[in-house]
Amino acid sequence: NWLSFRTEIQDASAFRLGGGGDAAPLRNRAGVRLAYADIGVEEDGLQFRVGRQELPLGDEMLVGADSEWDPIGYLFDAVRLRHRHGA
Repeated sequence: NWLSFRTEIQDASAFRLGGGGDAAPLRNRAGVRLAYADIGVEEDGLQFRVGRQELPLGDEMLVGADSEWDPIGYLFDAVRLRHRHGA
């Protein structure tokens, strides 16, 4: 397939929290987590990924896909090009 799509919806709200105050940021956390299109075939050596995506780079110390502190994790609206030499 030279074109594929992925969409992921997540609800990261904390249940059974009432009122406002400190709990307010933990309510209504539902939304689109991932939404991207892959264009090209990675086995052919070239692929674009366009949209909201995780960017796991290296050992994920500076830019990573997941966070132990945030239930949603780190996501980026980006265009990513993958090129594999000698494919």
